[in-house]
Amino acid sequence: MKKIFVIGGTGELGKSLVQKLLDQSFEIFLLVRRDNHQSVKEFFGTQKRLSYVIGDIKNPKIIENKIVFVPYYAHQINLFLLK
Repeated sequence: MKKIFVIGGTGELGKSLVQKLLDQSFEIFLLVRRDNHQSVKEFFGTQKRLSYVIGDIKNPKIIENKIVFVPYYAHQINLFLLK
């Protein structure tokens, strides 16, 4: 089974990407922020091949250990820098 780490899979485009990956039998590691973890979990329901990694892309040390053994990566993030 192919494994993929998805960053930005909680927005409109990202959710569509995650669903397509599930349909193609990928095992998915999905980065989610703590504040929207529950709503994303409710959206996708219980999926054997979907694991949630709680963290924030702005703090990469949180996800470093999770992505080492995953051969594929996808991101749908949109970062805005506010002054």
